[in-house]
Amino acid sequence: AARVMPAARGLGRALALALKAEAAASGARRLSLYVYRDNRRALRLYRALGWRPRRPHRLPLPRGLCYMVMNLSGRRAG
Repeated sequence: AARVMPAARGLGRALALALKAEAAASGARRLSLYVYRDNRRALRLYRALGWRPRRPHRLPLPRGLCYMVMNLSGRRAG
């Protein structure tokens, strides 16, 4: 199991929120990312911030990865 140094706690959340704010300010309507399915901490964080798992547009998805989308326009991601 990976350990997080105390100084790094909250860094992932801060970076994800900064990315969301910058993307929205730039006029982006949607963000997407890939995360390893066994990275449960990251999956929990992304879900808590509004990212949702989706089927990727390009198949096949590399083994062990989850494709996630966050809709910035206020509509449901899909």
